[in-house]
Amino acid sequence: MALLMVLANLLAVVSGGLLVVLAITAKPTRGENLMGFHLVTTPLGLAQATAALLGLLAHGVEPAWLGWLAGLLLPGYAFAMLALPFACFDRRGVTPARAAVLLGVLATFAVVDGPFVTAWASVVGSTVVAVYGGIAMALLAKWWLGPKLRRMAQFHRPAGPDAWQQKQGEWQRGQWQQVPADATAGRLLGFVRAFAPEVKAASLQRLAALPDLLEQIANLLRTSTASDAPHYVVHHWPGRRADLAGAMRDHLDLMLADAKQRLQRDRGPNPFLGNYAGSLDAAIAVQQDGGNVRDALQRWHDFLAALPQHREMARQLVRYLGVG
Repeated sequence: MALLMVLANLLAVVSGGLLVVLAITAKPTRGENLMGFHLVTTPLGLAQATAALLGLLAHGVEPAWLGWLAGLLLPGYAFAMLALPFACFDRRGVTPARAAVLLGVLATFAVVDGPFVTAWASVVGSTVVAVYGGIAMALLAKWWLGPKLRRMAQFHRPAGPDAWQQKQGEWQRGQWQQVPADATAGRLLGFVRAFAPEVKAASLQRLAALPDLLEQIANLLRTSTASDAPHYVVHHWPGRRADLAGAMRDHLDLMLADAKQRLQRDRGPNPFLGNYAGSLDAAIAVQQDGGNVRDALQRWHDFLAALPQHREMARQLVRYLGVG
């Protein structure tokens, strides 16, 4: 027990004295001048916490729960004592920072030697240690846990429309009011990806009600203006996709011819071949629904496999459809 007290007093005197000297002699300076200063204050803060721990182990404190609380918060107390000297080099709040360092040092002495002076000294010292430690650990939790919790909350929060999407939704509502009652599938397809949910729902309902929907979508697929038709086939087609197999074969061949023309015009390292991914998705959906588009997909596979930057898509065709 005596050895513990000798070691505790040695740590308290040496580290406490150095902390007080640093706090009193500190002059305002720029932050970059304090680079590496933590290498000085960290051992001092740890020594203060170790001295307090040895004092608590040697003779404890009454009430006992206060001793346990102070002991549990000693990591935060160590952080507080190594961080407070930095505030003494600021241009504002220097006096409170110096007072906080001095109070912390005195609290360590009170925990270590308080019972030999008066009964309440160790209570006051343990209380200061617990308060410093609690504040420091709360700040550490905020700085470290706060960003992680916010990221988790954002990850689990349902994504809502941003300002641009809301503005687009308002514009789409206005455009939808101008759509005539006898609008064709080509006109209605422009709203199947609307940000305004009621516009999207209304367009899908009117598309499904067209008596010649299959014929109109098939005709669109056989043109170069079928940008929304493949998306509709994949995500919203109300019937059997296999019925579109013939039109889809023609669509794939049309897109392939366009991609080859683009490749001839652009000899760069990463030529743009058009938005063909949506067309391949639609073809896969038709194939999986019983339609025969295998030969057209094979031609696309052979074309993509010859281009290094598009071989991954070719491998996906092999994996999902067994072509090649």
